[in-house]
Amino acid sequence: MTKKKTNHDDSADLRKRAEEALRESEERYKELWERAPVAYHVLDPDGKIAKVNQTEASMLGYQVHEMVGKSIFDFILPEQRDEAQKRFCQKIQGLPIPRIENRIYLKKDGSRIYVVIDDVLERDAYKKVTGIRSTMTDITDRKRIEEERIKSEKKYRSLVETAGSGIAAIDQRGIFTFVNKTLCRMCGYAEQELIGKHFVGFLHPDDRKNVIQIFENAFINPIRNPYIEFRIIHKDGHIVYMCSNPTAFEYEGQLLGFNAIITDITELKRAEEALRESEERYRRLVETAPEVIYNLSAEDGTITLLNPAFERITGWSRAEWLGKPFMPLVHPDDLTLAMETFQQISRGEATPPYELRILSKSGEYFIGEFISFPHIEKRKVIGEFGIARDITERKKAEEVLRISEERYRTLFELMDEGFCVVEMLYDPDGKAVDYRFVETNPAFEKHTGLQQALGKTIRQMVPNHDAHWFEIYGKVARTGESIRFENPAYAMQRYYDVFAFRIGGDGSQRVGVLFNDITERKRAEEALRESKEFAENLIASMLDGISVLDSDGVHIDVNATLCQMTGFSREELIGVGLPHPYWPPEAYEEIETAFQKTLRGDFSDVELAFMRKNGERFPVIVSPSWIKDKQGNVISYFATVKDITERKRAEEEKRRLEERSRKVVEDIFRFIPEGVLVFSRKMELLRQNQAFRELVSGYAGRLGFAEDELENLIIDKIKAGLGDKNIKEIRISRKHETGK
Repeated sequence: MTKKKTNHDDSADLRKRAEEALRESEERYKELWERAPVAYHVLDPDGKIAKVNQTEASMLGYQVHEMVGKSIFDFILPEQRDEAQKRFCQKIQGLPIPRIENRIYLKKDGSRIYVVIDDVLERDAYKKVTGIRSTMTDITDRKRIEEERIKSEKKYRSLVETAGSGIAAIDQRGIFTFVNKTLCRMCGYAEQELIGKHFVGFLHPDDRKNVIQIFENAFINPIRNPYIEFRIIHKDGHIVYMCSNPTAFEYEGQLLGFNAIITDITELKRAEEALRESEERYRRLVETAPEVIYNLSAEDGTITLLNPAFERITGWSRAEWLGKPFMPLVHPDDLTLAMETFQQISRGEATPPYELRILSKSGEYFIGEFISFPHIEKRKVIGEFGIARDITERKKAEEVLRISEERYRTLFELMDEGFCVVEMLYDPDGKAVDYRFVETNPAFEKHTGLQQALGKTIRQMVPNHDAHWFEIYGKVARTGESIRFENPAYAMQRYYDVFAFRIGGDGSQRVGVLFNDITERKRAEEALRESKEFAENLIASMLDGISVLDSDGVHIDVNATLCQMTGFSREELIGVGLPHPYWPPEAYEEIETAFQKTLRGDFSDVELAFMRKNGERFPVIVSPSWIKDKQGNVISYFATVKDITERKRAEEEKRRLEERSRKVVEDIFRFIPEGVLVFSRKMELLRQNQAFRELVSGYAGRLGFAEDELENLIIDKIKAGLGDKNIKEIRISRKHETGK
């Protein structure tokens, strides 16, 4: 018979099951405690470890039993123990303590470990604090990475701060967010004066528009590392030239700003400007030189360069000979020499000066003295560069002198020149120290002022006579070599042209002296030199019409170009004062004002209208200046006059053609039956004609579009197809009733 189960038995079963469940729960909790990925420990009120899980023990290199019962402070870095104990006491007292972010524990092997600690108080049923339960997270790797990051930042910041170039960062608004010391030094501003400021405020006003445009375009169509040159205003006011290749920085596809390495190119710009000025000076020198400057190609002798002096000297225009060989210009008898020197120079060899006869446009030949040398580029001779001077007049003068000398030799006995025979006298050392007159001609006294000289020495008559006369005559007597020279006789206050020769054979001490008193000639030559210098400077700097006036505005000289330009002869202009014959009556006041400015020293070029002798007006540019004597006094005024009639005609013709072209385009747009659209290079619609608007109007209703809607659709399709050179048509379907 089965025993009946009682309530007592049910209670025992329930308790047994509860105990089993509790045991299983405790085992699961214990296993979770031991195997948790986070380090746990429980401290009693004295700071001793009551519990610690295996995770924490392993983290520190201990077994669990080696840590339980030990003070937690034994495991903390000694330098942090006092602070840790203070925090523990505050925590036990229930005071709010922030999370510990930088606690350092010592592992069993002595190494350090960085941890983050979170604490929770444990209380009993009476709310009394019984201990502290803590979790620890190992952040050693994170700390190491952070320290390496800090070191790296310090290293790269040092590189940035000491870089030879300026470095800056700006945000998407153009505000400086970083500048290095070099950039501050380049601009003259302190870092705090730049950070937070917009970069535009430091740009030169003339560069702002361009730089702002590049900056704004970068957000629409970014250009990778664009090259920019710009100027900034230094804090002290001077201009600094800079260049940069800014680099955009983005985050998740959004442009946040730019980093830029900025280089000071002020010295480079100054060098470029100096080079430009040097080239300009060279160009002006070539253009204004009185001699012909030319260049020949080394390949075939083609003329590649001629300056304006070629036209003035030869009468040919430069256009008639540029691009043509030089040989036809050379006299047939001089062609061999010309070719030989050209070939020498083409081989890179130097040649001495040489003379050639050159054909002028009139058919006559002038004599040119040539100085030529190789034109070298990249270590290769590419041509002949040379200067040719017209020496025709000099040659004629030399020929006249030669004939004159022959005539004087023939008429020697009847000549007016002074002549004498002297006998040299020497000191004991054989040095010539005096000479005795043994023969003179009638002109002697006139040229020397010495009377009754026969038998006397020059020292008796002129005690302070210059020693160089004795040296020269002594050498002639000693060597027998004749000599022609010009020398001063200071003690006699005269200047002589002398031809000395020995009379007799070796051992003779007699010297024949043929001489002229050229004192007046020397004075005249000095005056002529000054006059010639004036003329040469005038010609060298002014290649157009020349007018020379005295201080009252009266013509004292004009050149042939001015006469040809105005139609007045030289005789009609010389001696004529204000107003000048070529001044139009209606322009008297304007020209008089310009002339008065010149008298005051204002030499600005001025554009005026002059009048030819036949009454025709023509435009000119007048460039005035003045001439001073040695004392700095103004002795005359001169002006170059350039006829700019052809230039004015060309400008008017250009204006007329542009106006005609504009009218043609307007007529095309007005009358062409087809629709016409004009786009800019940026594919912006610039213009459309009436025929296009009528076409749109006619089809809009039939296709179900509003006129402006169809117009925009056609324009968009044309723009899209312009990249396809084979496009023949575009198609537009009827708009569906739904609007699609």
